[in-house]
Amino acid sequence: MRECFGTPARFVVRTKPLGAAIDYSLQVADLARVAGAREGLFGTRTQHGQRPAGLTLADIKLDWSVGVVARGQGRQACIEPEHVEVTVSMDRHRIYVARDATRSGTCQRDVVLEHESRHVRINLELLEDAKQRIERSLSELVPQLGPTDGGRDVANAALARYRAILKKPIEGGFERAFATANARHAEMDTAQAYARDWGRCA
Repeated sequence: MRECFGTPARFVVRTKPLGAAIDYSLQVADLARVAGAREGLFGTRTQHGQRPAGLTLADIKLDWSVGVVARGQGRQACIEPEHVEVTVSMDRHRIYVARDATRSGTCQRDVVLEHESRHVRINLELLEDAKQRIERSLSELVPQLGPTDGGRDVANAALARYRAILKKPIEGGFERAFATANARHAEMDTAQAYARDWGRCA
């Protein structure tokens, strides 16, 4: 393969966090239906029983792309990776507090809001964790991406090759960060954790 002397590919990993809005429009029964219809929701359970008094919902997604550049002409051209761009973002971030579970200004309402704010913090830290994991992988991998010989007609094949190489490191970093965050959420939502939280209002 003819050697190409292009500029090394650059990469950037961005996060787009979103502050959590607080929604008091739903009742306990509504939150129970939401919790039953969607996986990955975390929140506060009522003091007596397992119906939700609060829930935190976050839509977190990963988007990434690779750009290539053709250098030279015809068969003497080569295709090189030019950039890798990754974004970990939030489309929605909302705390639901059941309006019939607690009253404004009470210890119980404070417990729900404090509990949900911890879930929010975990969600925000997930973005940064994913960013750091992906950056570590790309810092090792991107400099090793080699050129592809051929003209512009092979650019799509080269792009597919680069995407195949990068897919596992990028998506794997995101999935590991997500799994770590979900484990932290689950630790907060045990019966023992609820008992400690509600015990502050005894």
